[in-house]
Amino acid sequence: MWRTEQGLPKTESSENTVPVLPILRSMLENYHHYLTGSLEEENLGKKLKPIDWMFAGERRGTSMNLPNLVRRVIVPLLTRCSVCHNPKHLHPDDHPFQLDESIPKWKGWHCFRRSLASNLYAMGVKPKVIQAILRHSDIATTLGLYVETSEAESREALDKLTALMG
Repeated sequence: MWRTEQGLPKTESSENTVPVLPILRSMLENYHHYLTGSLEEENLGKKLKPIDWMFAGERRGTSMNLPNLVRRVIVPLLTRCSVCHNPKHLHPDDHPFQLDESIPKWKGWHCFRRSLASNLYAMGVKPKVIQAILRHSDIATTLGLYVETSEAESREALDKLTALMG
């Protein structure tokens, strides 16, 4: 799926499973059970109703349009007044709206993949493993576009090298 267009993956190798953390898997399984029926029904051997889309749009029942979700739900939740803590669209007129700068700004869905790659790299995970997790065909994509290192990490690495050299 891309926005509202359904089609085949870019490459044949793209059509495969995606590894997820156990906690996310548990959340997705619970949500799936919520959509199809209860755990008790499944354990009793009753047939659960099938679902076409795990994340369906409310009106059409087809796949959710993620840019619409961002515009209607996510950005309003991240745009809150620092005085009254109301979202901008529910802000009262008794004072001027002042954006709460302590709330992060939306940086897009791809930020999750970049954060995953960068955090794994910072933990010392081998680049080839990160490439496999992100399912990139080229390690240059993983390292060049997804892994980001902080200035502090760069300084720390140079300090280690300086200490090693005496």
